[in-house]
Amino acid sequence: MSGILAVWNNRSEAIKREYEHWYNTEHIPERMALPGFRTARRFQAVDADRTFFTYYDLDSPDVMQTPVYKERLSNPTAQTKTMMPHFSGMVRSVFTEAAREGNGFGNGVGAALVVARYMKAPPAQLPAAALGTVPRSEIISARLWQPSAANVRTETAESKTRAEPDGVASGAIVVETMRADEAATIAAALRASREDGVSVGVYRLLCAFSA
Repeated sequence: MSGILAVWNNRSEAIKREYEHWYNTEHIPERMALPGFRTARRFQAVDADRTFFTYYDLDSPDVMQTPVYKERLSNPTAQTKTMMPHFSGMVRSVFTEAAREGNGFGNGVGAALVVARYMKAPPAQLPAAALGTVPRSEIISARLWQPSAANVRTETAESKTRAEPDGVASGAIVVETMRADEAATIAAALRASREDGVSVGVYRLLCAFSA
């Protein structure tokens, strides 16, 4: 069963340029070189409670338990140690993908994204009503992420360099669309439900990588 590593975070303006350099020239290549990492996608907020959202597709959630991944977390690079104290509002979660649908079997990349982050009960199914507010041809993928056994707060040498403990989400609904307007429409429908413990954000794609 495929896995997901999802990260929401803010960062200080003091490291704006250094952050992008580190992320794209060191951090993403470092992670994508590890066994079991398939893709990485980075997004920036249009309307969300966290400025950045990044997720990795994994062969399975068990990738998070491999010795090589744990070794990487235990030995952060010098640049990583410099960046991490400037992170804030970090939510780091390991999910299992329970469902996926969309154009091209949901395997494409959309220009915009809606993500509903669940902090209490995990989502049980894809939100058919919200997805129905836009033409299906506009939805590149709609994905249901539920918690894996690895979805717990972990304390590592890397996490200890951050200023505050990481949050852990219980699940997520992630919808990639062709256009920002459709993403905003779906987000409005999700927010209208006023479900407790759910934060809905709209993001634009920054970049995508594959192993």
